[in-house]
Amino acid sequence: MLFPKDRPIFPVLRTSFTRFDILIDELASEGATGCLAGTFAGCEGAILFLNGTPAASLFSEGTKRFTGPEAARKIHAAAGKPGGLIEVYGLEEAVLQGLVRGLDAVPLYENLSTDFASPDRLFARLREDGHSGHVDVHLASGNGEAMIMFEEGSIVRAVLVSEGKTYAGVDVADSVVQLAANHGATLSVYRTATEAVPESSPMPPPPAPIDPADLATFWTEMLTRAERVIDGIGGPGRFEESFNEVVAERGTIYPYLSPDARLFGFVGGAAMFSGEPPDDVSGVLDECLLDTLARLAFRLKRADLESRVLAEVADLHERHPEFAAHLPARARSLAS
Repeated sequence: MLFPKDRPIFPVLRTSFTRFDILIDELASEGATGCLAGTFAGCEGAILFLNGTPAASLFSEGTKRFTGPEAARKIHAAAGKPGGLIEVYGLEEAVLQGLVRGLDAVPLYENLSTDFASPDRLFARLREDGHSGHVDVHLASGNGEAMIMFEEGSIVRAVLVSEGKTYAGVDVADSVVQLAANHGATLSVYRTATEAVPESSPMPPPPAPIDPADLATFWTEMLTRAERVIDGIGGPGRFEESFNEVVAERGTIYPYLSPDARLFGFVGGAAMFSGEPPDDVSGVLDECLLDTLARLAFRLKRADLESRVLAEVADLHERHPEFAAHLPARARSLAS
């Protein structure tokens, strides 16, 4: 489902430098009505706001799709990791309400090919039927995708993404029909409920703050398990040296990891934090660990190194469920 990009509020935010909870609070204080859309590693999500209050959420990961509070929690967890992008756009209330209803839409027709169905005739039929819902259009040969929204038989909004550009407005529907006729397309029609969007839908609370001592205990266990596997192959001290080398390199991006800052260290089989760790530190350490494994796999000529280490730490999400969001993504996938 495409989301319109009408009025930029925050066009591009990088999760590495964004406090997600502060962003949510700011949208609430401004009474924003619009869409927060995020693109993360292997997944994407969106939260729709009505007058500053989250009205609906959508999260997609591969073929899995989540809505409601579960989607919001997954977006919050993904936004806490570096490497993602967030965009926030303001929308008209009528458009937003149509999008919210669209999240629970019921498919009427799916994957109609223009080889057998005329978009002109299809849209004429939807007008005659007083259709309320949306039509997803996937243009052939990578020429783009579009979404056309109907309210009681009238087109109220259309969004087209083609060749890296986004076009929005009622008139865009004519362009979509023309492109579908020229290049071919598949169309799916969805019917939405007619009830108005509830005035408020509370955002689930963010994960509780993690005690620095608990964080150090968790990362000590995580890293010593990795160390046990790697030093057994490459010799004593190989993991600690390589891991700290990667951490120091990351200090050019995340100053709190630089040797001068001395906020984090892994020495003698113990992970140590001095002061209050930043919210994103576990996500950054995830990256450091995976980069270390990739580097050592090449140096030690062991293609199975990463899979062996991740299998070794995969059960940590069961023993420490409060840290599930901080496990390396590939470890979580092995454990699930």
